[in-house]
Amino acid sequence: MNDTAGLARQITDKFPLAEAVPGLLTSSVPRVKRALLLTLLLAGCGSSTTTTRTTGTTNPLPPAAPTTTADQATSTGAPAPPTPKPKPKPKPKPKPLAACIGGTVAGQPYGGIGASVSAFENANPTAANGPPASFQDGIAFYEIKGTVHGCVSEYTITESTTPTQSARDLLSLVGGIYLPDDAHELVDQNTCAVWSSGSLKKATGHLYAVGFVEVVPEGDATGIVDMSTGDSPKC
Repeated sequence: MNDTAGLARQITDKFPLAEAVPGLLTSSVPRVKRALLLTLLLAGCGSSTTTTRTTGTTNPLPPAAPTTTADQATSTGAPAPPTPKPKPKPKPKPKPLAACIGGTVAGQPYGGIGASVSAFENANPTAANGPPASFQDGIAFYEIKGTVHGCVSEYTITESTTPTQSARDLLSLVGGIYLPDDAHELVDQNTCAVWSSGSLKKATGHLYAVGFVEVVPEGDATGIVDMSTGDSPKC
């Protein structure tokens, strides 16, 4: 009896709820039933206490950081999408050149600087044959030296005369009807002359025509004059 009373005090001190069970701590309850009830009571109190401790000591998880496309690609193993490169600006296209200079000058088909090769050869028949083995007195031989898009941009005239011609006489061979209608003379020297022409610029890309006497005949020497397009109004 003393043992039962002592056990009852210990249980009441640790588990005050035990007093709420009628007759649990009295000797009138059979020992086996009392032991079973105490076991259930102890088990319930221990479970409640454990749950309370666990719940009270658990820290809330921090909010998840937002994922990016690169993070998703890394987590899934897929490569990140390439960054689009800016498209380069297209380069401006050069303005197309106009057709070679044609038409007529002084009632004759034009065959001077800036004319088509065929028109130049038609106006100057010796140009199609190339330089001869020997130059005949009084005959001018034309030779095309350069073209731009099929338009004559440089040629030479070789002529031998008796008596010999002066440098001014040779320059006259590349002037007059061998210049475009809109040509304006800018330089007039003894062995050189320069003209400007808008139609020549459109046909060849060069504004100026430069005539230059390469060989001034002396005695029975043959004279040579060169006519070419250029970007500078200088001889």
